[in-house]
Amino acid sequence: MVFFWILMSFDSLIALVVLYYFCVGLANATAASHTARWMLILAVLAITMVGSFQLMTHHHLFLAKSLLNVLAVPGFFYGLMLYSSMLLKTENSQQLS
Repeated sequence: MVFFWILMSFDSLIALVVLYYFCVGLANATAASHTARWMLILAVLAITMVGSFQLMTHHHLFLAKSLLNVLAVPGFFYGLMLYSSMLLKTENSQQLS
């Protein structure tokens, strides 16, 4: 049960990042030209979050964790890639100086 809430928290952070980019896109009018894509992305996020919570409330914990992993695993690897690229960039810039 604890692992479910860890996954849910991580997926919530991913959803917040996506919502932030959506709001920034609305502010500068770039999201308006891609409305169908954004609605699909936001619908998938909502289905993942609500669906996993519903599965957990109906005592299907394995399915709920599996559904959360659909979003958490790529998000984790993307964050790991960003972290490693920042780390390598700082190491390379120190060697050049």
